[in-house]
Amino acid sequence: MLARLLLRLSHVPAAVWPENCLGINEIAKRIEAERGAVFRTN
Repeated sequence: MLARLLLRLSHVPAAVWPENCLGINEIAKRIEAERGAVFRTN
């Protein structure tokens, strides 16, 4: 899934990418909350 996202983004100029509206603290909290979690996709 990450590989697909990166492939798609590689074909789009960076100026067109969506703006990252998450703050550094918010990202750190999210990483800590998800640490050790298992994510499955079907």
